[in-house]
Amino acid sequence: MSESYADRLSRIRQEMGLNRTEFAEFLGLPYRTYQDIDSGKVKRPQKDTREQIDKALGARAEGETEEEWDGQLTAFLDILGAYLWALPASTRSAIIHEMIRDLAIRSQA
Repeated sequence: MSESYADRLSRIRQEMGLNRTEFAEFLGLPYRTYQDIDSGKVKRPQKDTREQIDKALGARAEGETEEEWDGQLTAFLDILGAYLWALPASTRSAIIHEMIRDLAIRSQA
């Protein structure tokens, strides 16, 4: 079963070691808005709210939204994101940097 949006945000928040108030501030959202998402009261936040969250988490390029992406690309990025978040925090950054470097090299070829 795939992870819900609220579960994903809760997991990320916990991995970052932030409480709900700190995480809402990090995301640039009012606490009440984040609380409604975290509790599951809001299952799918409005587009502007999702974009704000994605921007804060660096999950999407600025100006792009999930609806504009090809379904297969979105599925791939969701799997990749889950893989990266499952890595120990101590190695995650190094692996992400290595992947970015590899992509930059390949894009120049």
